Amino acid sequence: MANPSGLLGFGDSEDLDVAGCKSLLYLHDDESKVSEFKEKYGNNFRFFHVSPDYRQCNGAHCFKIMSALDHLERPTAVVCRSGKRASVIINMHDKATKGSLKADDVGDFCGTDQSCSDWARHAIINYNVILDTGLYNHMGIRQMFEKESSTFTYLLWDTQTKDAIVIDPVDIVAERDASVIKDLGLNLLYAINTHVHADHITGTAALKNMFPGCKSVLGLGGMPAKADRYVKDGERIEFGTRCIEAIATPGHTSGCTSFVTDDRSKVFTGDTLFIRGCGRTDFQQGSSTNLFHSVRDKIFSLPESCMVFPAHNYKGLQVSTIAEEQKYNPRLKLENNEEAFIKIMDALKLSYPKKN
Repeated sequence: MANPSGLLGFGDSEDLDVAGCKSLLYLHDDESKVSEFKEKYGNNFRFFHVSPDYRQCNGAHCFKIMSALDHLERPTAVVCRSGKRASVIINMHDKATKGSLKADDVGDFCGTDQSCSDWARHAIINYNVILDTGLYNHMGIRQMFEKESSTFTYLLWDTQTKDAIVIDPVDIVAERDASVIKDLGLNLLYAINTHVHADHITGTAALKNMFPGCKSVLGLGGMPAKADRYVKDGERIEFGTRCIEAIATPGHTSGCTSFVTDDRSKVFTGDTLFIRGCGRTDFQQGSSTNLFHSVRDKIFSLPESCMVFPAHNYKGLQVSTIAEEQKYNPRLKLENNEEAFIKIMDALKLSYPKKN
């Protein structure tokens, strides 16, 4: 079954025609199926456990599924055992995007299938409760500042599971960051760098020594640098029930990557977009043209209310929004075209950073 939004539903007993799909969402509670699907269809899909027992279809599962369908690249195959729950999820997503998802809709989704109806009704109720009450907002965040390089480091964690990630740590304050992580009782999974920094040394190695389970992350496409994991555009990094998604935003450097939260409420822009400014483009394989399109085509496509958290600020500002930067950023505001932006960047004539 296909629909205009690019979602296709399948049962896993079928001979799946997923050759044209760019992502796959698998609704199943059998771990043994994971390796089978990876071997047969590759690794380009998200996997969620959703129990056939409707009483276990909790709010977190529902939100993760709907959020995945919001952001997975189309066409997307949605697969379950029989195809019934796949059909339900596709219909739920269509209704939700139109703002009209109600428990009474289960008859349209499931017909007379009581088991399917129970599952769908429970899923819809839980999903709507989350949206109405904000119960899914269990993400903790700390913004920490290193004054020598005016760098912001961000600590994000799932307040339920305590799994955490850190973005753009700095070496000389790694002990401080570790102290916060320990005080909060967090399990640090990843130390992420938005790019290879020229103005300071990353604190990733120090944090990995203090938290042996922690892995380093960099975006693909940049200057050679060692990491445990390299992420491509659209790839997700999960921590507990939450995740961030990589957005390839080259320009300041060729490997710059921004990261947006799963609910599209926060974006961590590194040196690509600053508050009322942006990163330089005159070294480290920088490109004013690429930076302009990274911001205009990708970052500015996020919701206007999305909060912008940069890697640096030199004027004491901590956070902005997409709407503010579209209107007030002197280099990248919407009234400036690409030619005007390039002229601004060419005229900067900046000195090189102190550290590299």
